[in-house]
Amino acid sequence: MFALKPRFCFATDSLRDWFGQRLRHAPLPMTVEEAETWCAELPVHDAYAALHAIAAMLDSLAGAKNLPGSNRVAVARVIDRAAAPFAAKLYADYLALLRGQATQEARLWLALTGYWRSVEQVYASLASEMYEPEPGAGSEWLALIGHALTALSEQAKLARLRYCAVDARIWRELGRLIAVAETAQAGVPGSVMQAWARLFMREMASPQNLLPREIEIVDRLAMHYAAQFVCQRKASPEAGYYFDLTAGQAPSRRIPSGQLTGHSRFFGAGETYRQAESDAHTIELQGALDAFPALANFAPEEVVRMLRHVARLWSPTPPARGQDRSEVLSRVMFVFDLNEIRRKVDKGDSIAMAKAPGNRDSLEQADLKRYGFVTERTRQQVIEAEDTLPAKDDALTESWVVRDESGGGFGADVPSHAADWLCAGKLIGFKREGGEQWGVGVIRRVEFDSHQNGRVGIQILSEQPRAVRLRPLCAAQLAGRDEHQEAPSYEYRNGILLSLPQGRDIGVLLLPFGTYKQEQYFEWVHGAARDLMAVTSHAMHADEFDLLMFRLVA
Repeated sequence: MFALKPRFCFATDSLRDWFGQRLRHAPLPMTVEEAETWCAELPVHDAYAALHAIAAMLDSLAGAKNLPGSNRVAVARVIDRAAAPFAAKLYADYLALLRGQATQEARLWLALTGYWRSVEQVYASLASEMYEPEPGAGSEWLALIGHALTALSEQAKLARLRYCAVDARIWRELGRLIAVAETAQAGVPGSVMQAWARLFMREMASPQNLLPREIEIVDRLAMHYAAQFVCQRKASPEAGYYFDLTAGQAPSRRIPSGQLTGHSRFFGAGETYRQAESDAHTIELQGALDAFPALANFAPEEVVRMLRHVARLWSPTPPARGQDRSEVLSRVMFVFDLNEIRRKVDKGDSIAMAKAPGNRDSLEQADLKRYGFVTERTRQQVIEAEDTLPAKDDALTESWVVRDESGGGFGADVPSHAADWLCAGKLIGFKREGGEQWGVGVIRRVEFDSHQNGRVGIQILSEQPRAVRLRPLCAAQLAGRDEHQEAPSYEYRNGILLSLPQGRDIGVLLLPFGTYKQEQYFEWVHGAARDLMAVTSHAMHADEFDLLMFRLVA
């Protein structure tokens, strides 16, 4: 009559642990057939556990000196091929995460990094054991070097996805493998050069300024254009980047002064920047990514934006800094939630208005004229304006040290805990030390070193923004618009006015992500006035907000 409950069952985590232990403790495959049998037992629906088991098996294979080298190479390739769909699944899951999901992000990142480290170790050890570099090295050995370089490139990409500096070990090992390949072939072979080009062209595109999804697009563009990569022993206009094979340092545009060694290499993207700009124009016209099958899962407008980004940075003439920076040392308050930014902007604007001479009476008179009484909001504004005590910082506000500043932004040190959620394109509110007005900016560059010390570059969008209420208007509403009648509150949207048009200039408006539905007109309600805004262009689409350019219609 009643169903019997089982006395025990495997929980999901317990089942994963059981599979993982069973696979990790399996005997090392000695032949291709044994490797294929082992791969067939991998948990198809658990990419994390499967990749963890594959990494452990590759580590065992790297240390199995008793197995003939040719057998180890064949087994490694079978296991590595089996890992491809699992690695792709974890990459897709990682890119789909929102910044701030620290536990899940770290779990996926560590799994992928551990796997690619194991791939690097097994192929690098096989290459060093199977062959002592001599002129005329075989294609088999060069393929092992190429696989090891690809694994190093993936580790560097994963570091950039978390806005970390690439470990010096990766640059040293990269330089060592390139030097060995050059010795064997009297130059870098094409198969090895392709892996090198992919990594260096991605680094040339300033991944510190990009979102993880954008870094992935740039990585695939680098693979697409790798054949046009230029590498030589002397600097030239088309090879303006410098890399030392033995220094263990990242490539740089700054060529060191003094005596260059035989380990110095100079590289660049060649004519790729022209091709990237041409491809961006073609995609805009066709609206399709037929020439880029590896980017089929991305929107054409995303790819166009990244093509224009790499075209600027891969050019022999780098983009010039718009304004000179000056060194400063000050504290700035920051807030990161868009709703909180708008609240701070609205509060600061209200206090500033209430403090202005004669404005207290004006605010109260405006309420009396409109409502017949003084609203609680106006009372609060007046109280806060008369309060001489410094404002208290709340839990959503952080204080960072600013070390350099220009007319368009500033650079700041950030605490280590921000690494879990900080990313390029993040909207921020800021208030200078001793100030009352909150400004609005966006983080353009993020980088954390090996000790988790962070630096960010911040672009100022507005130092005097205003919180606004807007009512989107369709054609029928525009035709029947009554300037003296207020619409129901649910028709209004909250936004931030970054700048007002002066004369024939264009104003800038910020709306939260998902609230802009391609409307062409907005009614802006401020006090007793109602102005009509006409959208002229959609200037920026980010994860958190949209920027619109507009003009006021008389």
